[in-house]
Amino acid sequence: MFDRLLKEPLAIFCVAAAGIFVVDAIRNGGETTESLAEADQNAVSTIIVNEAVVDILQEDFEWLEGREPNEEETEQIVQEWLNEEIVFREALRQNMHLSDGKMRAHLIEKVRLLWAGVPSAPSEEDLLAFYMDNIQEYYSETRVSFDQVFYSEQPENADELLERLRSGEDIEGERYWLGDNMSDYAASILRSSFGGEFFTALLEAPLETWMGPYQSPRGYHYVKVSGVQQPQPIAYEAVRDRLLQDWSDAMLFNRVAERTEQIRDEFDVVYDSSGEVSSSVEALLASARNLREEEGH
Repeated sequence: MFDRLLKEPLAIFCVAAAGIFVVDAIRNGGETTESLAEADQNAVSTIIVNEAVVDILQEDFEWLEGREPNEEETEQIVQEWLNEEIVFREALRQNMHLSDGKMRAHLIEKVRLLWAGVPSAPSEEDLLAFYMDNIQEYYSETRVSFDQVFYSEQPENADELLERLRSGEDIEGERYWLGDNMSDYAASILRSSFGGEFFTALLEAPLETWMGPYQSPRGYHYVKVSGVQQPQPIAYEAVRDRLLQDWSDAMLFNRVAERTEQIRDEFDVVYDSSGEVSSSVEALLASARNLREEEGH
């Protein structure tokens, strides 16, 4: 698949156009912005139909149809590609790839795929080493067990109800959709159901003591926490399938990061703080400028 991506006209054009623009910018450092823009537009306006392009189009036809195209069909698919290429180049001339977020994201992802390739399968030793180096990512969630008395509106006698609960009185509140006895619920579920502040209050509450009422998006809760299970490392065998995916993602990320760093110096990054900008943005731009200067750029 990646071999085909490397041959794809769109990918070839994007890489070639970027390369032409960068080389041109380096060679003509003294030229004005207008002349560089004109050179870039000329590159976009030049469409080359060569043997490589025809070969790719013929291969695509053969893959879809199960046979090679004849001469007439070849002429037709080349003409169709040329028509689409003209429309595509016009979109580039209008800078649609800069203003369309989805198109920009697609091109970024495409280049990342070209750079990353497909990593070889890791050995068991590699996978185990990755597991140990990133063990903090492979812990079970915090789990909490508690009883609750729920009210959709804050009770007027909130303090009195709390004292009655603490004295051991059995008080029946309103029906809560998850029930009144929450046994061994994971942090992710509690956060999404009750909110982050509520979850933090559960962790800080003393065990076997009624507390509250704590507010959630649904109402008010008196709670008595009976147990908190702290995160524990998950066994290697239990997360091996996840490790394979995480290891592959990490390898791809590293390849893209290395390639990005290799070509970083080919681009002249200008941090412009002119005009009206917020103090936070101005500080960020100043910090970025200083960092680049320290790195010798």
